Amino acid sequence: MKKAIFVLMFLTFAIIFVSVLVVVNYNSIRKLTPNIIKENLPSNILNFHENIMIPSQNILKSLRYKDFFYNVLFLPESHFAKFELKRFSISNDDENINDRIFSESGSRYFLDILDENILVTTYEGNTYYFKEDQLIDSNNITLSQIKNNLGEISPPISILDGLVENNKFYISGFQEFITEDGKSCKKVKLFEANFNLVNIEFQQIYKNDQCGYGKFMQAGRMKKYTLNDSDGLLFSLAENEIDKPNDNPQSNLSDFGKIIFLNLDTKKKSVFSKGHRNPQGLYVEGKTILSTEHGPEGGDEINKIVIGKNYGWPLASYGTYYNTNEKKYLKSHVKYGYEEPIFTYIPAIGISEIVKIPNEFLNEDDLDNIFFISSLNGKSLFLVKFGKNFEKIIFSEKIFIDQRIRDLKYVQKFNSFLLALEKPSQLAIIKKQ
Repeated sequence: MKKAIFVLMFLTFAIIFVSVLVVVNYNSIRKLTPNIIKENLPSNILNFHENIMIPSQNILKSLRYKDFFYNVLFLPESHFAKFELKRFSISNDDENINDRIFSESGSRYFLDILDENILVTTYEGNTYYFKEDQLIDSNNITLSQIKNNLGEISPPISILDGLVENNKFYISGFQEFITEDGKSCKKVKLFEANFNLVNIEFQQIYKNDQCGYGKFMQAGRMKKYTLNDSDGLLFSLAENEIDKPNDNPQSNLSDFGKIIFLNLDTKKKSVFSKGHRNPQGLYVEGKTILSTEHGPEGGDEINKIVIGKNYGWPLASYGTYYNTNEKKYLKSHVKYGYEEPIFTYIPAIGISEIVKIPNEFLNEDDLDNIFFISSLNGKSLFLVKFGKNFEKIIFSEKIFIDQRIRDLKYVQKFNSFLLALEKPSQLAIIKKQ
């Protein structure tokens, strides 16, 4: 019996020791693993990398280095205000529908506001709404479904963004086809509809017949924009296959790796800017355009977008290759004729949406050009101040939320921001105390 206990204790100690050893040396192990193995790993291994290994490394660092969190404030405090964060459970009339509307495909969903209705569009193309007043009445949000015709499209549409403006509803998404040689071919499309709360009939207004071959199709963020007195949409297309950069972002024959302008009257498109990797956030006010963009490992960017400019991907990046030290990106952008980012997050934060903060939210007359930037893997909001002409960042403060933040919208009625949280999927609202 004593021998069995000793063996059990030894095995337990050995497992713990090996686990700690793997975590501490995880980056080295990852670099040494052959690419042929890493390229064929199932998605659950990638999720393990994102949700277990990286957080475990940071926990060990915080224990090992006593000043790892030097001068960091956590909710409800920040350096400029105290915030209140409230999370909501989500249900239908008679059942919890988290599992049904937020599937295992990534729990992505997008928010829009029209009048006093808050709209929820899921990755699978389902549309729901609820009244703003539910945000103050309880801890539970009851969604009502809006019928639409996206489910009639085959192969099915996976949603990249939704936009409601002037009673028009725009959807960006992609279809996945399997080619004759067995590859996954992803084609991006945009749809438009007259908005109502009963039944929405979408019509296609843009399609990209070129295949995207990466594991993931991302970007797709949309904003209304006027170009040469013509109303249209600006939207982003990604080209971010891990460690396999191609020529599409630099080629005038491809829409991938671009920000595109679509004329809503003629339905003609034009390349607005190029050299992008994965623009997840887009802000437009007048002629000011800001983009938040995923870099490779490290190097998430904030860019000031100017028509006709080239932002350097896949040649220039302050990030690095994920799985090899043998290849490098150009660091300087301007030296090689590309636009430098306003700011680069090193390490990367998993950057997502960018929204301007109205003056009344913080109630600080001395703070202007203040924005929230949300993050996915970073599980945080970043309170960011830009310089007068959006040429530089004055400060960026991290506000830890502890969930991935896909989307956020300002709710004027309550002077608050609504957050689309993932893993688990929840809605949350943040406001100044």
